[in-house]
Formats: sequence, C-alpha cells, structure tokens
Amino acid sequence: MLPTRPKQSTLIGKYHENIITNYYDLAFFNEDKIFNQFEVVFDPEIPRDSRKLIRQAVQNIEGEIINKVGPYVLKGTIVWASPKDPKNSESVSFKSKFVEKDSKVEHEFVVKLQKTKTFNMNKLYDDPKLAQQVLQVLNSQLKSKMSRLPGLKEFNKSSKFYNVNSECVVEDSCLKVMKGFFTSIHILNGQPKLLVDVSTRVLRNESFADTLRYDKGGFQHFVGRPVIADYGNYRIYKIEGTIHNQTPESESSCKGSKFRIASPSKLTTELIIAISSNGCSSRPSRNI
Repeated sequence: MLPTRPKQSTLIGKYHENIITNYYDLAFFNEDKIFNQFEVVFDPEIPRDSRKLIRQAVQNIEGEIINKVGPYVLKGTIVWASPKDPKNSESVSFKSKFVEKDSKVEHEFVVKLQKTKTFNMNKLYDDPKLAQQVLQVLNSQLKSKMSRLPGLKEFNKSSKFYNVNSECVVEDSCLKVMKGFFTSIHILNGQPKLLVDVSTRVLRNESFADTLRYDKGGFQHFVGRPVIADYGNYRIYKIEGTIHNQTPESESSCKGSKFRIASPSKLTTELIIAISSNGCSSRPSRNI
C-alpha cells in the first residue's frame, strides 16, 4: 500500500530562495529568439551520402551564409540559423566553387537554402516536441564548437569533453587523470540553459595491449570491462569475450552474427578481443 500523500504546502507561491547553479542563460542574435530551418539543395545534385563533399561545399561559402541567414549549424542537408533580423531570412542562393580535398577535382555548385520552418524559443514550454527539436539543434552546434577547441575530445558522445594533452599521472600508481568539462543545453522553465560543470576521467596509464602482455591473471577477467579507443571520436567499448588462435582474416561470430576480423596488419595475433558497441566489432589486441 502506498503512503498517504502529504498536503500541499501553504508556502507555495509565497516563499522563494535564491540558489547558485551551474546553468547559464543563452544570448541570441535576435530578441525574438527565432531559429530558422533551411533545406540545402545543390545544383547539380550531390548524393546525400557524399557527406564530405556536402560539408566542403557549404563550408566554402560559410561567411556568405552567416551574412545572409546568421550563425548556423549544418546537419546532413539541413541548416539551422539564428538570424539577426528574422524578417530578412528567407530562401537564398549562393555559388560555391572549390577543389575537393580528397580527389583534387574542381567543383562548382549553386547552393540553395530553402526555408522550411521557424522555431520560436519563447514557445518551448508549451510544445515538448518543439523543445526536443530545438535541443538537438543547439547541442549539435555546441558540440561542433567544442570539438574545434585545441586538445578537447568528446568521450563516447556523452557531452563530456576532456583535454587529451594535459593528462595528470597519479604518483606511485598505474593511473592517470584527464580533466575536462560536462556541457550541454537543457530546457529549464521553458527556456534553454547552458550547463557547464567540471568532469574528470581516471584511466590506466598503460595501453590495453600492454595490460594483456604483462597481466598473469588470464584473459577471462577482462570480459565486461570498458575500453577506450584513443582514435577518431574516442568511443568506449565493452569487451564481450575472447577468441583464441585467430588471424585478422579469420571469420567468427558474436550474438548470432558472423563477422570477419579485419585489420590493416597481416601479422598473426595470438589473441583477438571481440569488442561491441551496439553490435559486434573487433580489433586485434596488438592494435588496441
């Protein structure tokens, strides 16, 4: 049986207390707190899966876009922008001429930004679906800016950014500490607020390959433990199990799915660690 709910306090609405929080107000480029959504159309057409080419075509005219529609964030073929004057932000076109970084091929496109929707930040309290969409836009823009800061890396898409260039080794131990920030945008009382808090991550000082090489306790006790891949986006994986006497070209299975243990190295490894993150993937132990 549930306990009896206490009566509502008579102090509600009559008493308040000022507190200090780590949430901060956001400043927008227009007083109306308006965000515009645009669909990006290319002439000639660029396939949607050509993400690098799309990004380069848009970044090539970044200054012109900001002048016309305001600071923006690009996600796929959608642009969200916060204009200084919402009344002047309609559909616009630009010419983008550049040399592709990978293929060194010269391209020329007409980039059209077709306005599809307007978000009013003052109405977030009444529309939870709108609030969720706006949060995705703002946090995408925040992550984009944070990733450009020297040394900062986001761990596992957790909104926690650590400075990989300022590791602190714990004396007389095999541990090191990485310092950073936990930051994201939340909706509080119908208004977007920026959360900024300090964060630390304690890691082993040696690599996982070194741990395997010198550990005498066997490999089974590593199952279930997390591993950080210190390349790309610093993803965190969980060790699902061990597969013995395999080569990088061997085929194996995990949770009913078959996969090939691919590796740039053609050398035979004595132990392959199967690692999963929303599925099955693998790396040879020497490359972790």
